[in-house]
Amino acid sequence: MIRIRIIIFATLLSLLGFGTVFVTPSVSYAKVSEKSLKKKLKKATALYDEIEIEDAEDVLTDAISDAASDNVSGPVVAKLHIMLGIVRFANGGDENEAEEQFVEAVRADRKVDIPGVYKTPVLEKILERALEIVPKKKKKKKKKKGEDNPGFEHEIVTVTDAYDDLEIEVTVSADVPVYKIFLYMRRLEEKKYTKSELEPTDETTFAVEVPGEEIYTSQLDYYIIAENRSGEVIARAGSKSDPNNVVVMGSGDDDKKRKPKDPEEDEDDESSKAIFVDLSVGTGEGYLTGGENNSPTANPTRPVTQGFAFTGGHVNLGFGAMLGKQMQLGLEFRVQFAPPQDFDILEGTSSVDPGNGFWDTKVPCFGLGAPVECMARLKFKYFFEDSIFFTTVGTGVGRLRNLLQLRSSATNKSCINQPTEVEDGKEFCFVRDTVRNGWFHFGLGAGVNIPLNNTFSLYIDTFAMVLLPDTSVNIDLQGGLQMRF
Repeated sequence: MIRIRIIIFATLLSLLGFGTVFVTPSVSYAKVSEKSLKKKLKKATALYDEIEIEDAEDVLTDAISDAASDNVSGPVVAKLHIMLGIVRFANGGDENEAEEQFVEAVRADRKVDIPGVYKTPVLEKILERALEIVPKKKKKKKKKKGEDNPGFEHEIVTVTDAYDDLEIEVTVSADVPVYKIFLYMRRLEEKKYTKSELEPTDETTFAVEVPGEEIYTSQLDYYIIAENRSGEVIARAGSKSDPNNVVVMGSGDDDKKRKPKDPEEDEDDESSKAIFVDLSVGTGEGYLTGGENNSPTANPTRPVTQGFAFTGGHVNLGFGAMLGKQMQLGLEFRVQFAPPQDFDILEGTSSVDPGNGFWDTKVPCFGLGAPVECMARLKFKYFFEDSIFFTTVGTGVGRLRNLLQLRSSATNKSCINQPTEVEDGKEFCFVRDTVRNGWFHFGLGAGVNIPLNNTFSLYIDTFAMVLLPDTSVNIDLQGGLQMRF
C-alpha cells in the first residue's frame, strides 16, 4: 500500500508540473505592416480609376490612420498621402487640401513623387511648394541622459538614410565600472533583435557601426545595455519593450539593393520550425536505496547495501513539436545496453529459473525480450530567451539497470574459471549482476544548446530521475544533435 501511495503521489506531482507549464498565458502583439498598407494603396488606386472617388478616399484615410496609430512612416505612407491629395483635388479642386497631403508625404519621404499616370502641371507645382515648405531632414540626434545612468551618455539617433552606414556611440565616465556594452537592433516587422558589441574607441567612448546594407526598412528599433564584469546590467538606453525608434529616409528608393523579407514568407526563420528530432548518446550513475527495493536480478536472495552503481551506456531518441521559439514537447525513448551473463555458474542455480538466459529472467524492454533495457517518457523542454541554456521536466515508464559486482565464495560454482582474491583469510571472486529499477519515473534536467544553423544544433544535458516502485535515483549525462524542420 505504501508503494502504491508513493506512485500515485509522484504521478500527481508530475501532472501538476506539466499543468502549470501549459496554463501559463502568452501575449502577442499585432502591428500594421507595410504589406497591408500597400494592399490598401492598391485598392484605393483601383477605386479612383473606376471613379469611385469617395470610396477611394475612405480606404486611404483608414490606411493613414492605421499607420499613424503604430508610428509607421516611410515611402509607403508617403505614397498614401500623395494619392489622398490627388483624390481630394479631383473631388473638389481645392489645391490647399492637396498641398496639405503632399506636405505630409514629403515629411514621410522627401523623395516621393506623383505617379506618372496622374501627373499634371498643377499637381507638380503643388508638390514643389510642399518641398519648399518641408526643410531637408538630416541625421538628427537627441541627447538623452537617463537619471538612473549617471556617467553613461548616449545621443539617441532618430533619423538616418537608407543604405548609409550608421554609427552608434556611447560615452562613459571613467568611474563607471563598464566591462561590455551591447547594441540590440531590429528592422520594421522583425521580432528578433540582432546583438552586436560596441568596441572602445578611446578611454571613455564605445562605438559600433551598422552597415548600410542592413538599413533598408522604413524604421529601426534599438536599445543599448552596459554590463559590469559580473554580467550585471548597470546602465541602458531604451529597452526591449520600449526601444529607441529611428526613421529611415529613402528606404523604398532602390528595391534592387535589398528587398526585405516578409516574416510570414521567411522559411528559414527559426520561429517557423514545427518539428524536432533528437539523437544522443550518454552514460549514467544511480544511487541504490538497498533492501528489497534493489534485489539483484539473477541473485534475488542476495542483499544490496545503499550506494552508487554505474548504469553503463545508453542511446536517446526523441521527437515532438515546437511550441513557439522557446518550448518543445515530445516523446523520448531511452535504450540502455547491459552486459550478458551466464546463468550456469550462478549461486543457487537450482532455486533460480534461468529461462533462456539473463534477459529472460525478467523480460526486458516492455516485454519484447530484446537484449536492452527501455524507457519511454513525455518530456517538456524550455529554452531561456537569448540564451544557450534550457531546462527540462519529464515523466514516463520503463526500467533501467545498475551494474553490480557481488562477492561469492571461491568454493561456489560461480567462481569456476574466475579470478579470485583473498581477504581476511577468505578466498572469493566477484560475480556480475544487475539491479533493475522502475517501472515508473519522473525527473528534472538542464543543459546547453549550441546552434549550428537554423536547422541543426548540438546539445549536452543532464536528467535526474526518481524511479518507483523499485526505488532508486539516477542521473543521466548525454550529448547529441537536434534537427528542427
